[in-house]
Amino acid sequence: MVTTQNQFLDLPIKGSVLLSLYDFVTIFSSLDDSKSLISFFNYLQQDELTFGLSGPVDKLAAYVDSHSVLVDGANEPTHIMLDPHYGCDWRFGKLKEYWCKAPKQFPVKYKSWCLESNYDEIYSIIAKDDFTISWYTVIGECEVHFYSVNISENLEIEDAKILTLALEAFTDALKQREELISSLNIFCRSFIRINCIAAPAKYDDKNITDALNSDFLTNYHLTKKDNEVLELTTNFNLSSIFAHFREAKDASAQAKAVHELIVMLRTLANSDYPENVAKAIKESCSRSPRVLINAIEKNISLPEYSDYETANPRDYKLARKELAIILKSLGVKPGRYELSAAKKIINDARDKFRVDIHRKIQSFNRVKLIELCVTQHEKLFVKSKEFQQRIIQSLKHEVAYDREEKLHETKDKNSKDSQNIRYLIEFCVGMEWDGGINCKLQNFQELIGKVDWLSVLYSASDILHNGIQVAGIEINDDFIPEVFYSKEREDQEKKFTRLESEIKLGKGLNEEDQVSSKLERFVPSLDSAFETDLGFKFTLMIEVLSVMSKWTQYKEGVKESFIYQSEPRELVNVISMALGESNRNAINNAINFLTLEPKKTLILFGKNTKEPDVPVWEHNKRAYRYTLRPIVPLLGSNDLLWGAGMAEQARNIWAGAIAEGYLPTEQSSKLINGSVRRIKESIEKDLEYASEKVVRRYSNYVLRGIDFKRRFKSENFDDVGDYDVLAYWPNENRWLTIECKYVQPSFCIKDSKRLQEKMFDKSKGKSHLCKIAKRREFLLKNLEKLRELLKWPAVTNSSDVVIEELYVSKNTYWCMYVTPYPVPTEFVQIDRLDNWFITNGFTK
Repeated sequence: MVTTQNQFLDLPIKGSVLLSLYDFVTIFSSLDDSKSLISFFNYLQQDELTFGLSGPVDKLAAYVDSHSVLVDGANEPTHIMLDPHYGCDWRFGKLKEYWCKAPKQFPVKYKSWCLESNYDEIYSIIAKDDFTISWYTVIGECEVHFYSVNISENLEIEDAKILTLALEAFTDALKQREELISSLNIFCRSFIRINCIAAPAKYDDKNITDALNSDFLTNYHLTKKDNEVLELTTNFNLSSIFAHFREAKDASAQAKAVHELIVMLRTLANSDYPENVAKAIKESCSRSPRVLINAIEKNISLPEYSDYETANPRDYKLARKELAIILKSLGVKPGRYELSAAKKIINDARDKFRVDIHRKIQSFNRVKLIELCVTQHEKLFVKSKEFQQRIIQSLKHEVAYDREEKLHETKDKNSKDSQNIRYLIEFCVGMEWDGGINCKLQNFQELIGKVDWLSVLYSASDILHNGIQVAGIEINDDFIPEVFYSKEREDQEKKFTRLESEIKLGKGLNEEDQVSSKLERFVPSLDSAFETDLGFKFTLMIEVLSVMSKWTQYKEGVKESFIYQSEPRELVNVISMALGESNRNAINNAINFLTLEPKKTLILFGKNTKEPDVPVWEHNKRAYRYTLRPIVPLLGSNDLLWGAGMAEQARNIWAGAIAEGYLPTEQSSKLINGSVRRIKESIEKDLEYASEKVVRRYSNYVLRGIDFKRRFKSENFDDVGDYDVLAYWPNENRWLTIECKYVQPSFCIKDSKRLQEKMFDKSKGKSHLCKIAKRREFLLKNLEKLRELLKWPAVTNSSDVVIEELYVSKNTYWCMYVTPYPVPTEFVQIDRLDNWFITNGFTK
C-alpha cells in the first residue's frame, strides 16, 4: 500500500516492509532491477546490527557501497552505527553523477533510464522497463537523439542487432562530421529527436543489389516542430544499412547516413543544405571506417544470445569473509608473511577452506548441479566467442578504446570463470554423493566466488613452492587476506599481457614467416597409432567432436540449446549416419574416450588413487580434463550430456595441440607419442629454415646449422654444437647468432618451472642458455679465424665488433619476457623476427 495521508496503519505482516513515500521513491529509483530490490529487502529483514538514527536510505547506501556485506572480516561487531547523513550524502552523490552524464532531455517521457556506454562524445541510454534505447550526441548546442522503442518486442534478434548498431552508427557519423554541419540552421534549435522504426529485413546475397540501391531512411514524417524541438519518425531500411556497412572499406556508409539525414530534415523542416556542405560530406567518404558489419557463418549449434552472469562482488566478498574466519580459527596473527611462513599459512587455510567448499558443493543435487554448470559454461563460451569476433573485426575500423587492454581484461576474466566452472564440473563427476537441494543461479555464483579464492590460494602456494616469484600473504586486523606479489612482477605482468594481446591481434607479425606443421602429412601415421592402441582413428575422433558441436544439423527435430542429451546408442547412430562411417565400434570407442569417467577424473596419469581435490596444480598428468573429455555421463541414467561449445573447444585442443607437436595430456601409447614427436621434430627444423629465410633479407653472409668442429676438423675446435643461424655484416663489424628452439607451452605453475629450468638452469650446464653461452665464448675467442675460414670479407671500418644473440621460438612465454637472471640474449617469436630487424635498423 502507498499513501500520502497521515493515518494509522496495522502492523505489517511478516515479510512486509514499511517505507515512507520518500524512501520508497529513492529505493526504487536507485536499484536497476527486481533482483536487486528483493536482495535489498532481504538485507533489511536480516539486518540486526545497525542502530541509531539511520533509516532505510542510509541502509541502502551501506548495502550498495558494501555490496550487501557490511562486515567483511572475521571480527563480528555487536552493533554498527551509520552516519545519519550517510543516505542523504550518498543519494546526492549518485544523483549528481547521474544528471551530470544524463542528456538535457530524455527522448521518451515517463520512463526511468540507465546510462550506458559512451565514447567520442556520443552516448547511449536504455529504459529500465523495456528495451527502449537511444544513442545521442550534441551538434553545436543541439542535442540529437536516435531512438527506438521496445526493440526486443517487435524484432527478431538479427534485426534488433542491426537496428541497435544503426542507431549508434548514425549518431557517430553525425558527431564525426560536426565541423561540417554545425552551422546548418536545422541545428539552431535545442533538440532533435528521431524515432527510428524498423521492419524485418532480408540479409541474403540475392537482395544485395536492391539493398545497395536503396535509401537508409524511408516513410519519414514530422510529429512536432517548434523553435526549440523537432520530433520526427522514420523507417530504417535495415537491408540497405546492412548491405552498405557490410565489410566497409571506408566511411562511405556513414557519409551516406549523414547526407540522407540532412536531406530528410531539409524536406520536413525547410532547412538549408548548401552545396559546399553536401560536397564536404561526400568527400568524407574517404575516411577510415568507424563502423562495419561482418556476416559470420554460424558453424556451431548454440543459441546466438547468452545471458551469462558471472559471480558478483558480493560473492567474492562472502568467500573472502569465510576465508578470514578460517584464518582467525587457525590462530594466525595479523601481519605480512613471506616465503616458508606464508606458504604454511596459505596451505593450512587452503586445506580447511577446501573442506568447507566440498561440503557446500555436496549440499546440492549432484545431477542438477552438473547440468547447471555445463549450461553456464556454454553461455560463457557464447559470450567469449562473440567478444573475440568483435575485437578481431575491430582491426578493420577505428575504435575509441585500447584493443590490447580490453582484450586482456575480458579474456582474463572469462578464462578464470571458465576454469572455476570446470573445477565444479570435474569435482561433481569425480566425487560421489546422494541427495541435496537444487542449485539455483545465486548458489552457483556463490560457489564460483569460493572456488575463485581457492584457486588464488593454490596458485600462491605453487608459486612459493616452485620459487617462480616472490610472493606472500598479508592479513589485516579483521583477518582479511590479500595474496601479494612483488610490485615489479605486477608491472611486468601488465607489459607482458599487453604483448600477448598485441600478438593475438597480429600486431608486428609477418604471417609469411609463421611456422606450422603440415599436419596432413602425419595424419596416416596418427590414424594408425590411434586405431592400434585406442580402437579408433585420430581423424574419426575429430569428426565425432565436429558432429556433436553441430548437433542440430544432424539430429532432426532438435532445437539449438546450451546442453544436449542423448542415449549412447542413439549418439552412435546419428554420428554414423552423419559421417557415413560403418564401423560403429570405432565410433563407440571414440565416444567412450571422450567421456569424463567418474572413477578416473580425480586420478592423475600414472597413479591409482584419487587426489583430495580436482588436481588443478597439474596439467599434463590430468588425462580426464573437461576440456579434453567434453561428454559428461548423466549420473543415475545411461544418457550422455554435452555442450556444443565444449565439443568444439575439445576438437580445437586435440587437433591444435597435435598439430603443434605435443599431446594435450600424457599418453602411455608409444605409437601415439612417436607419431606426435615426429611432428615436433619437423616444426623444429622448419623453425631453422624460417629464421634463415628472414635473416637473408638483411644479410648477404648467412649460414644455417654450422658446426665448426665438424666442418673444420683439422682446426681441433672445441665442441660447442652448431649455430642454427650465423650472420655477418662486414660494413658494420656486426655478427648475429640465432638459437632456434621449439618448446612446449606451460599451462600451470609446475609447467612454468619445468620450462624455466629447461631454458635457464645452470646447475648441470645443459640448459639452452648455458649452451648459448658456450657458443658465445667460442665466437668471441675465434672470431677472426672463423671469418677467414668461411671466406667472408674483412671488416670495412674500424668500429668495435658487435655480437647480437637471438633465441627464436614459435611462441612467446613469460620466462622469455622476465628471465630469472640477466642474459645478453634476446627472445624473439619467429613471426616477429622481421619486425626485430626493422626496429634495430638492419640493412642488407
